[in-house]
Order: sequence, then C-alpha cells, then structure tokens
Amino acid sequence: MAYTEILMIAGAVFALIGMALLIAARRADRKNYIIEKATPLPLALVNVRDDVWLRGIAECDEPLDSPHFGISCLYYEYRLEEKITRTSTDSKGNTRTETSWVVRKRDHKAASFRLAQGDLSIGIASLKAEFKNLEKKSRQVGNFRHILKYLPYPAKISAVGSVSEGKRQLEPYAGIPLIVTTLDRAEFEKKSERTESLMRFFGFVALWLGSGLFFYGLLDYLSYPVVTNAKFNSSTLLLALLFATGLYLSAWSMYMYNTFVQYRHRIDNAWSNIDPDLRMRYNLIPNLVQVVKAYMAHESDLLESVSNLRNQAVPGTREERVGAEAKLAGSTAKLLAVIEAYPELKADRTVAGLVEQLKALEEKLAHSREFYNQTVREYNDSVMAMPRGILAKIFGFKTHGYFEINNNNNK
Repeated sequence: MAYTEILMIAGAVFALIGMALLIAARRADRKNYIIEKATPLPLALVNVRDDVWLRGIAECDEPLDSPHFGISCLYYEYRLEEKITRTSTDSKGNTRTETSWVVRKRDHKAASFRLAQGDLSIGIASLKAEFKNLEKKSRQVGNFRHILKYLPYPAKISAVGSVSEGKRQLEPYAGIPLIVTTLDRAEFEKKSERTESLMRFFGFVALWLGSGLFFYGLLDYLSYPVVTNAKFNSSTLLLALLFATGLYLSAWSMYMYNTFVQYRHRIDNAWSNIDPDLRMRYNLIPNLVQVVKAYMAHESDLLESVSNLRNQAVPGTREERVGAEAKLAGSTAKLLAVIEAYPELKADRTVAGLVEQLKALEEKLAHSREFYNQTVREYNDSVMAMPRGILAKIFGFKTHGYFEINNNNNK
C-alpha cells in the first residue's frame, strides 16, 4: 500500500474519530441538560413524576459481596483478564513477542436498595440505573488480573430520576435517566461538564488533524502543487492545512449555529417548566387568602397586596409576569411568615394543607428560576464569548434577560 493511501486512510480515521467525539459531546450535553433540570428536593416534598435530585443514606437489606475482593457493595462490575504472550515470525525470519490481556470473565450485579432521608425513604430501581463515579480496585495474581468497579455499602448517595406512581421508587421515565452516584449534585455536574468539554475539544482537534493528513495524502497522490516523490514537502503541507482549516471552520460554524439554536430553545423549555408551577401558585393563592382572611383581619393590607399582585401576574406576557413575580414572591413569603406566627392557623388542616402545597411550589420555583437563569447564562455566554460572538452577530443571535427576584422583596 502506497504511503499516500496510508495517509488518507489514517486521516479519514482521525476525522471520523473527531466527528464521533463531537456527536458524543452533543449527546452528553443533552443528557447533562436533562440532569441539571431535575429539581433538588427534600424527599418529603416530592410528587409523582417529578424529575428530582435526591441525596441521602443508602439502605440495603442484602448488600452484595463483590467477586474476589469480598467488598460489601450496592453494585459492582467485575472483569477477569489473563495475560497472553504470543510469538510470531515474519517473512524475514525475525521473531516478535507480543503480550496482551484477554478478558476471560465479565460480571455485573446490582442489589435492591433505598435512599433514606431521616424517617423517609424511597426505593431505587437499581436494575435500570446507571451507576457513575464508581470506586476501583485491581489485583494481579500470576498471569491473571482482577478488576473491580463498585459502589460501596454503606454509603451516602445521590440519585436523579423520576418519581414513580405511588412514590414507591425512583426510576427512568420519558427520557429522564436514573443515575446513582456518591457525588453530590454540584460535583457530579462539574465532572460531567468537564468530560463534555474534553470530548468537544479533542473532537475538533482530531477533525482538524485528520483532515490535514487526508488532504496531504490526497494532494501528494495527485502530485499537486508539486511532485514530491514520496518526500516531505512544505508547500503541500501548507495547502493541506489550508483545506483542513477551511473544513474545520465550516464544521465549527455549523456546530456553533446548532448550539445557539439549541440553547435558545432551552430557554423556552426552561420557561415551560416554570409556567405550570406559576399557574398552580396563582390558583392556590386566592384559596389561601380566602381561608386565612377570617383570622387575619388586621393583615388586610398584606392580603390585598398578595391578591392584587396575583391578579396582575395572571394575564401578562412572559416579561410582564417576570416583573410581577419579583414583587409577588416577596409578598407570598411575608404571608407564609405571618401564618407561621399564628398557632390557630397552623392547627387548621385546610390552611396547613395549602401552606404545604405552597411551600413545595416555592421550592420548585426557586430551583426552576435558578435553572432558567443558568440556561440563559449559558446561552448569553455562548453568544458573547469570542470568537463565537462574531458568529452569533452574523446569524442574529442576541442576549436574553434573566428571571431575577429582588431579595428586598422578601424582607
């Protein structure tokens, strides 16, 4: 096989690896987005089909014993490898010895366990779960090597997934994965984003280098711009890198354009998660005000303020509702604080039920606002950072406003 063909094949392989890494980075980005969207909630406040982040202590009636190492764990992946030495002789009589590890056995298993927070617990659909950030051990005995990845028991764990019917367990559902890890939410997201960034970086590097190799081999094969006679030529290299850079910039531009579109769509999607909870709260506030009115006649100004702000927010556009929300959130917090000061109100079952619902909604809305602003920040950073900012201006992408709540309203 001619060296030009070898260069073109090697370049094509590198370019394909780069494209595969970019596709993997895009998929990782989508998955990270779904995971980041999940609400971190106390177990007491979760509802059916909430996609939530939970952190607590793992409880297991029958933990596993890992093969060979005998470690108590909730999940393990075990692999037994054997070192094989092969000797071969080429056509010239030269002897070559190669050593490699061959997998002789694979095994993985998950125990049934629960995630507990205080007196409350929820089952984990462990057979459907993805276990991340596992601990690792390896041991070599003669020509055999034992490799173990495992989630130890006992352990403090985080789990993200969807709450099943009856709140019996956390499970994957409608595109929401079930992930179990020992890391907390911030650590897990940071590590996932770092992995995604590395895949994207090396994807573009491999695409550029692979294209350069391919074009160098192709130009040399075509004897353009000069005949090299299978020797290195700087003119051919520069032309090959020019073509490779052109291909790189085209791929990068398309990738960034799709990223801008995707991030802008995520802002709308993030708002669609806020909107139902806002409407639920708008419907809940009049009921609560009506019930507590008899107990809080001297707080009529506060009750009237809450009602008026709620009425202003209901029919508005997204921007108008964001503006009204800044005031309504503060007034609602004051109302809940006043109710807490009245023992007879707290003893009323109707009031207690409405307050519990309102508190759960406030928890979700706080996370939804944070996630919405995080989504806007990610989009704004993309359209403002250089050199992506130049591309954003060419395509007409502009920055987006945040959903901010003035802390002074909560005082």
